[in-house]
Amino acid sequence: MLSSGAFAWQDSDADGVPDLKDACAGTPKGFVVYANGCDNEVAVENLCIADLNGNLYPQGCQQVTIDSLYYALNSDEVSYDQVEKLLRLSRFIQQYQHNIYLVGYADISGETNYNAQLSLARAHNIKQLLVEDYGVVASRIEVQGRGSQDAKYLKDSEMRAYDRRVDFFINK
Repeated sequence: MLSSGAFAWQDSDADGVPDLKDACAGTPKGFVVYANGCDNEVAVENLCIADLNGNLYPQGCQQVTIDSLYYALNSDEVSYDQVEKLLRLSRFIQQYQHNIYLVGYADISGETNYNAQLSLARAHNIKQLLVEDYGVVASRIEVQGRGSQDAKYLKDSEMRAYDRRVDFFINK
């Protein structure tokens, strides 16, 4: 027989939001947070994303403030340490009325066809999370999988982790 504690969800930062649903793990104990585990400090006004031409948006940005979402080898599952980026991205999308373009990538460790499918699955999973968990309208998100054709790290196996990603761009 299993104890009832075996079914409880862990809440590492004791903010009242289980780790499985906590978009901002590590908040201070006793800190008031929203249902997603974040306080209102995750500001949208400081976010900056590149458009498809490499120009930063909104105008006046100096550098990209949300980097890529990264993945484990052979995985299309978003890890919990990437959830805060999704929250910030969803707020950005909801503030600005431009569509978003998600581009999935893979490293060179798999076959070409497999990498193409995996990179597309990564982009589709991000779209699904943005739609289902953050309320972004599906028609505002386009996806593409680039496989390993744009891999940057061909020789350094540790650096290949940076090729396993989804990048996002404003599509205006």
